[in-house]
Amino acid sequence: MLQESTQHEWVRIDGKMETDMPDANLGSSSIETAKHGNVLWVKLDKDAYRIGYALTPELRAKYPQGLTQEQAVEEAIESLKPFNLAIPRVDWWTSYSVIQGVAATMQKDNFVLLAGDAAHVHSSAFAQGMNTGVHDATNLIWKLAGTIKGWYNPFVLTSYDSERRPIAQKLIEMDKLASDAISGNIPIRYREFVAKEANADDIVTKIYSENVAFVSGLGISYSLSLINHEPLSGTIMAGHRAPDAVLKQPGRRITIRLFDVTRAYGRWSILVFGGYHTVTQSKLITLRDQLLADKTGLAARYFSVLKLSTIIAGSTSSAWEVFDGPGMGKLYFDPEGAAHCLYGVSLNSGAVVVIRPDGIMGFATALNESDKLEEYFKGFCL
Repeated sequence: MLQESTQHEWVRIDGKMETDMPDANLGSSSIETAKHGNVLWVKLDKDAYRIGYALTPELRAKYPQGLTQEQAVEEAIESLKPFNLAIPRVDWWTSYSVIQGVAATMQKDNFVLLAGDAAHVHSSAFAQGMNTGVHDATNLIWKLAGTIKGWYNPFVLTSYDSERRPIAQKLIEMDKLASDAISGNIPIRYREFVAKEANADDIVTKIYSENVAFVSGLGISYSLSLINHEPLSGTIMAGHRAPDAVLKQPGRRITIRLFDVTRAYGRWSILVFGGYHTVTQSKLITLRDQLLADKTGLAARYFSVLKLSTIIAGSTSSAWEVFDGPGMGKLYFDPEGAAHCLYGVSLNSGAVVVIRPDGIMGFATALNESDKLEEYFKGFCL
């Protein structure tokens, strides 16, 4: 792993804590201090809390041999002043140096695959360890499973490294700034752009606000590739997270989230946005006949890989009315056209949108361009 040590050392203590700090039970907070960096305060289960602080140069000089548990508790109490703090029970504590790095590759010869902490290490700033690890697993699992089942050509599995490693590298760059600020310093990048009275806590907030989409995971995106084609319809960008929307189900018009519709358990979701079916019906019928054709249709040839759903603007009595015959997958209603709008799909034209098994936008094309859909899947499916 290509990693480097930092000058930052942090302390974390979990246990029963009693304090007169206001709103101590609200969840989490951070407190800027002069001697302990940005102090972390988190409410845990039952009567437990977590407090964390930085071993600043002043504290490292004070404890050249490192901290004992008693000394760690004493400094925790000191860090929360002017509020009082008592720690009658310590469940766990640690003092650790922050190390940052990314593996030279996240896969080797398609046999060794690294994810989570095995692939990238960093501080606990902004709680990105589990978040990034879950994204690694979500990106990898469908590619690995589909390759084992013989669905995909080799590119699909190799795209794990090409998609996830740049994300890990971006995380490390952000973490270098965040860990520096949390340790009580103003990173060089920000020194010329902040007010003279600004402190490190202001910079922590600024770094977070600049990266909030990335930190939440909603802003993760991947480059164009065989599985991320430039869309030919709509305005959603390939490689970006597909947006959620609220739909209605036929019958009693019970609401359902689009994310539940695209929960395909390792399969690709083909969303047929039909728009106003009274306008697009002829295109919908032709598309259905092409996709569902016996043996030759896309749905028949890639039956194990695909999940079909149709979304129309407004509502109707049944799929039969939309298609003048059998439907195309399950039918859902977009009463006010909000889902179409989110995907940039014209209500008068409709579109076909392909969502990857991990919820990432793969491709989009017009209703009358099923050949483009064929070309897309032929690019990586066996």
